[in-house]
Amino acid sequence: MGKGRFAGGYIKICSFGLMGVLILLGTGCCRLIPPYGRPTGPELLGQWVYEDPAAGVMILTFHDDFTYVVDYNGDGERDIWGQYVLRPQWIRMDNESARVRTDCVTPGFYKYNVNRGRLKFSTVADQCVPRRLSLQAPRKRYRAIQEN
Repeated sequence: MGKGRFAGGYIKICSFGLMGVLILLGTGCCRLIPPYGRPTGPELLGQWVYEDPAAGVMILTFHDDFTYVVDYNGDGERDIWGQYVLRPQWIRMDNESARVRTDCVTPGFYKYNVNRGRLKFSTVADQCVPRRLSLQAPRKRYRAIQEN
């Protein structure tokens, strides 16, 4: 009888120990892959305008809280806004809302490159024609935003 009680207690201790280790590993691993990927650096954060002024005034702003805002005419009002997921060299953009009519309900996937204050997107997959067209032209940095 004593032998059985000891074995049962040992199994309970091992079970609780194993559960504790799994919980610690699980919470640690979850932090490695956040719901919205951290930028590989602050290079994408800030405001961007078309490199060619003849293309228009549209200001695209990436914030460090994984939101973006599009101001089509530079009047300071947000016209389209949403969230983005950033991984090394690619970005997913989800429109949350818009003041202008848009049928962009699915996310867009793009490769991006930041080099010497210049931002360029290459479409991977996006059914939203206005977003795809507005991201075709190269952009230059208008104003940097510091990460919090």
